[in-house]
Amino acid sequence: MYVKKYFYMFLLCQLLAGEQPSWISRGIELTINNRFDEALSVFSNACRETPGDYRAYFYLAATLDSKMIHYENDSDADKYHEAIDTVIHLVEEKLEENPANKAELIFYLGSAYGYRAYFLGRSGRWYSAFSNGKKATALLNKAVSLDSTIYDAYLGIGTYKYWLYSKLKYFTWLPFIPDEREEGIRMIQKPIKMNAPSKYMAMHQLIYILTDYNRSDDAVIYADTLVNRYPESQFMLWAAAHAFNKNKNYSRAISVYEKLSLLLAKDDNPNPSHVIKCGFKLSELYMRQKQYEACFSECTRVLQRSKSLNIHSKDKELIEALYQLRAASKKEIIAVSDSLN
Repeated sequence: MYVKKYFYMFLLCQLLAGEQPSWISRGIELTINNRFDEALSVFSNACRETPGDYRAYFYLAATLDSKMIHYENDSDADKYHEAIDTVIHLVEEKLEENPANKAELIFYLGSAYGYRAYFLGRSGRWYSAFSNGKKATALLNKAVSLDSTIYDAYLGIGTYKYWLYSKLKYFTWLPFIPDEREEGIRMIQKPIKMNAPSKYMAMHQLIYILTDYNRSDDAVIYADTLVNRYPESQFMLWAAAHAFNKNKNYSRAISVYEKLSLLLAKDDNPNPSHVIKCGFKLSELYMRQKQYEACFSECTRVLQRSKSLNIHSKDKELIEALYQLRAASKKEIIAVSDSLN
């Protein structure tokens, strides 16, 4: 499912506290709001104008990765790996000079290895992902030891600690993996408590972690914040809808899925799977809440739109489920009508 695609070790974008060029925050906002081409233009321009700035290549890689996750493909893999390699090369060169901003450099180096681990894990290359993830975490811990105010590093470390155990505990050929999920949650909460730049990304990650950890009551605390802060972000709305659904707050889940559905309807280039999955989730919730006419209408709308989309074979089961939901809702509408006559 779409909501599971951000489940690995590191995040969409991490942002180091302190003075930063405006293009960083601008590009991140564009990426979070799924405006990938505009964000890539921002970061590509920064790479051209300041070719020695490791941050430009880091955020370029982050956006390329986010775009590939969003569309569920590896179309930009070569550009992504080139950008990650450039970050590592530039940072390692600067570290040889023993600079004053050593903690910041190590933070970005660790984050680059984290992204590499994330990509490898997504590709099923678990051993390499595990190896790069360990290196990333060691570097992020080192950055924090040099400067304890780099609160954004705790997001990467905590995320790694939680999902490492949760996702890899069944891989018996890996070395023993300790259960550090509680510690991971506490670490991810730190940038939120300290109002760090990555606090909203921390909230996003905590939604999936807390629902995975059967703490959906805690997860919904962050859901409303994300909806209010990023009402145009498919990325954030998926997380919020997931939280409310898991918490069985179906009326709120419907409200957020409806917002997401509107965004997808306006999107000239949506991921077809998202259109189908959102429509199915919404129709399913309408049916659960006995909103039969809404269910029938939503099923019909999505099935009609699916005819103009390049539907993936993996979505055919959901297409069939939508047909079944439409038939079931129509049956209920007729039954209600008959009871009134």
